[in-house]
Amino acid sequence: MNSLRYKLLLVLCLFVIGSCDNETTNIDNQEIENLVAYSKVFGYVKYFHPSDEAQQINWDKLAILGVEEVKNAKSSNELKVALDSLFTAIAPTITFSKNEPDSSLFLPDYIGSIESDTTNLKTVAWQHSGVNLGQKESIYTSIRINRDDTVWNTASSNPDSTDKLFEEHARVGETASLKLSDELWIQVPLALFSKEGKTFPESSEKGLNRLKQQLSSIDLYNMTAEDLNLRVANVIIAWNELQHFYPYFETVGTDWEEQLSLSIKNALRDETPEDFYKTLSSMLAAAQDGHIFVRLPYSFSNEATMPFLIDWIEEKVVVTHSFHKEIQPGDVVISLNGEPATEIVQNQKRYLSGSPQLTLFRSLRQFTTGRHGTEANLQVERDEEVKTYTVRLSSLRTNHSLEKDHLPISGQIEDGIYYVDLDRAPMSIINDEMEQIASSPAVIFDMRGYPNSNHQVIEHLLTSPDTSDQWMKIPKIIYPDQQNRVGFQKFGWQLEPATPHIKGDVIFITDARAISAAESYMSFIEHYNLAEIVGQPTAGTNGNGNILILPGGYHFEWTGMKVTKHDGSQHHLIGIQPTIPVQKTIQGVRDGRDEFLETAIQILKRPL
Repeated sequence: MNSLRYKLLLVLCLFVIGSCDNETTNIDNQEIENLVAYSKVFGYVKYFHPSDEAQQINWDKLAILGVEEVKNAKSSNELKVALDSLFTAIAPTITFSKNEPDSSLFLPDYIGSIESDTTNLKTVAWQHSGVNLGQKESIYTSIRINRDDTVWNTASSNPDSTDKLFEEHARVGETASLKLSDELWIQVPLALFSKEGKTFPESSEKGLNRLKQQLSSIDLYNMTAEDLNLRVANVIIAWNELQHFYPYFETVGTDWEEQLSLSIKNALRDETPEDFYKTLSSMLAAAQDGHIFVRLPYSFSNEATMPFLIDWIEEKVVVTHSFHKEIQPGDVVISLNGEPATEIVQNQKRYLSGSPQLTLFRSLRQFTTGRHGTEANLQVERDEEVKTYTVRLSSLRTNHSLEKDHLPISGQIEDGIYYVDLDRAPMSIINDEMEQIASSPAVIFDMRGYPNSNHQVIEHLLTSPDTSDQWMKIPKIIYPDQQNRVGFQKFGWQLEPATPHIKGDVIFITDARAISAAESYMSFIEHYNLAEIVGQPTAGTNGNGNILILPGGYHFEWTGMKVTKHDGSQHHLIGIQPTIPVQKTIQGVRDGRDEFLETAIQILKRPL
């Protein structure tokens, strides 16, 4: 009897627990659905609804307020009420409905109820050349036509300005419709009429003031990622920035929609700024953009390194340069704080954005980086003997230019071979030595790093004018979700040959440290076949970046333009490939050899 009673009780408990779990799951799912819906409305209105009222509020604060207002809605109707309360004051013409709206109904209803004669009305609509984030000096611009919004969120000093970035823009009557849930749609007008310096219809002054009052209570400067609303808001802001303007989603094939719900879920679970750092980094890693490297609020002041450098050689983590009195170049790092070193390097890559070659390089750099004053316990192998060391992280100079410290910035390194480190040599030094460089039988240019404002070297290698003028492309965007993109603003560098011409055999050395401007540089070498390229692929990330600063102090850069190879083929994630690949060896490191440079010299000593 007691056994039967126990079994019945156990079944009842399991049923109850199962019901509670299902209920909890449903509530969580509803919360995430609410926040995903809010995210999409946020991006549509912020970037594409051109009302004057939408320019009067702080959008970071609205992101935070909106999370609080919508997350607990229990139904589509409650969600509609919350969204309507948030957005009607700044976008009075948006509409919510249970079914997919008919866009043809918008224009007659809108004009007929407000203005029968539209002859003297001006159209206000967004144009984005890339997107401008409020930076004073940026290649990207966002404006509202017939408004003086030449910089993002700048107050309109001349509401009747007619400047345009390009000819195409949304027309009054065009809308963007979006399904927010099974029972809720939104319709957002993409253009409005303006009269006497104001877009209309105007919103309720009472409603706008109420919203401003709510936003004024949010103290952005003292909030941290310990606040749930701030964490989710940051996901929303960052996701929308890339959703509407990042030009490489077609290339990388990422399911960005999935990243939104997954990242919101993770942000809801996070508890500390470090937890959220992983959530944000993981989301942005899915964009595979090498310009993205998320910074924690305190990372600059507290960052320190171990007293050595490492590289990935023969599938192992190998010390290449060391300031430690016992750890030596060629030593293999077996573990860090009890975890296998190779697993740490591979696992860290899921939080890093970019190509395989770049994320590997950054993961190796991150392996030796941490907070100033902390200690790391290492197991290191040499000659089949494993030793344990405790090292303290400090601000000692352990950057990746160490391997070139024994070389001159520029000068002859062997008979008939001139060497120039493009990472260290400014154009002023190169110009002083150009006659010697140009007359040398052989020249090695080292691009294991970033060019020091010396791209004019390319002109001394060219024999005819550069004709590739469309490899850099800024997207022209007037519709959400990058739909019906109206084209690109295309340009190049348009270089001309310069004298003296470098006549000797030329080799460039490069690897994944060459990113962005370095890859623009190397693209000329590749396209015009100006030299042999020795080493490893470059980073596969090019194009001017945009900086996004998020509430709580997180910030990162992302690529705002599409850059291809000069023949129009894909550069992103691929990079500039070496014509002569080189791999480092553990023995080479132990012997103190620069195997990239050695290979270049060996090639130059025989006919190319």
